[in-house]
Amino acid sequence: MEQTAEIYGIDLRRTYTWLVQGWNKIERRNVLQLLAKSAALRGGLVTVVEPEETQWRGFAQSEGFEYLSGFEAFNEFFEKTFIPDFVSRNKVKQECLKKDYTEEEIYRRMAQEPARYLVITDLCQFAKMLHTDDRRVAEGRMKNLFEKGFLHNIYAIAGMNPDDRKDILDSTVFKAFTARREGIHLGGRINDQRIFEFPTMPFSEKTAPEKPGHGVTAPTETEDWHRIVLPIA
Repeated sequence: MEQTAEIYGIDLRRTYTWLVQGWNKIERRNVLQLLAKSAALRGGLVTVVEPEETQWRGFAQSEGFEYLSGFEAFNEFFEKTFIPDFVSRNKVKQECLKKDYTEEEIYRRMAQEPARYLVITDLCQFAKMLHTDDRRVAEGRMKNLFEKGFLHNIYAIAGMNPDDRKDILDSTVFKAFTARREGIHLGGRINDQRIFEFPTMPFSEKTAPEKPGHGVTAPTETEDWHRIVLPIA
């Protein structure tokens, strides 16, 4: 693949869920925090969701982000803030669809609403947090929003260790989030993961490790994969 010095950016017109996948927790965290800061610079409302721990609390507070740890905090935000906001935005989107707007026209209209970003520190922990008998209602609603949230000017970004996938294969939230197969893979050894597909990548590159600070973006319907150097180490 040709090497260039071009700047890579996520195309929000075609993005809703975006996965940061890799075995190195620090590298995943650095990328997620970079994306969170970038979202804030664009004027977005950033909410950090940490399912089990509180390691992100200091970062979120220092950046002025909303911070949620554990199910109770998340569920209160989900019921009182996220769902009402989503319903309001969905009414606007449905009006656009009635007028036969194109996706580009819907995107421009929805961009008039404040952009909202959910930064989920660990997707597998998040899916497990919701996948209990007494939380099935919340799980079903989250799955529904991950399936139908495209073009609402709402974006969900999550980190994930590929080895943790085996623990949540029956989670509908996990399946809904990863269905679009969009994001970045860190650490190389692409053949050892099962979320992203790289049909045009040479086999030798799929089995090789990757240098720290380097990643490969997953191919989409409109563009092929890209190997990128991250502005962090």
